[in-house]
Amino acid sequence: MIEEKNFREYFDENGCFCRESRLYFGQCTGNNKMSLQEILLFTSDTAVEDYYLRGLSWGFLYERGFVIMLARLSLAIERLPSANEEILLRTWEEAPQGLQLTRSYHMTTAEGKTLLRGHSTWLVVNPETRRIIKPDQFTIRPVPTYSEPFPGIPCGKITPPDNATLVDERRIGWSEMDGNRHMNNSRYGAYASDCLPEKWREETPKNIRFNFSKEAVLGEKVQLYCSEIEEKKQVIITIKQDNVTCFEAEFSY
Repeated sequence: MIEEKNFREYFDENGCFCRESRLYFGQCTGNNKMSLQEILLFTSDTAVEDYYLRGLSWGFLYERGFVIMLARLSLAIERLPSANEEILLRTWEEAPQGLQLTRSYHMTTAEGKTLLRGHSTWLVVNPETRRIIKPDQFTIRPVPTYSEPFPGIPCGKITPPDNATLVDERRIGWSEMDGNRHMNNSRYGAYASDCLPEKWREETPKNIRFNFSKEAVLGEKVQLYCSEIEEKKQVIITIKQDNVTCFEAEFSY
């Protein structure tokens, strides 16, 4: 007889939103580990669910002139979960930094062993004008105060070297759009993974950083570049549209 499993969503004693799940076969890459696209999708969707359960749905925010867009993300990885493994993701907002909101993540096994930690920054933007709204004008929820130390690399600016190699060009399709009318951030993870040199594809990076700089929208062509810095065991993937940078990812092994 098959034992049923109920995966919970709940807030813990610190107000952190917790989401239990099982990692499925289709969420993994060829080495049976959680794909980068799914990490970005799972973390972002969990942040959205956190807001939703607090009465701050995407529609509620949009009607009031707010959309929230991922700006930067840094991940410190212990190991990546495999297919059929049960995982728990905790997420919480921390105090804003400058013009950006901040949010942290802690993914563990069902037994509580750390898989990865993340720290991210987000911009509040007017959906019509695309102008940035300062955090002190985003007053529809209490200013967060909880925090935990982040062991990874800070969410700083990524600076790729000048010797980047063009490896691909793609046109943004309808299936890659989200409700903010731009390519969903998880798709950048898929593009970046496809550009990794073969020797790094099945290796798990210790740290990954992402910079989201410019929205890529339906029908645009984007160019994908790769830079390998062998002495640092780093790979930097850059996505551009007409020579303007849309996205950068830094993989450190």
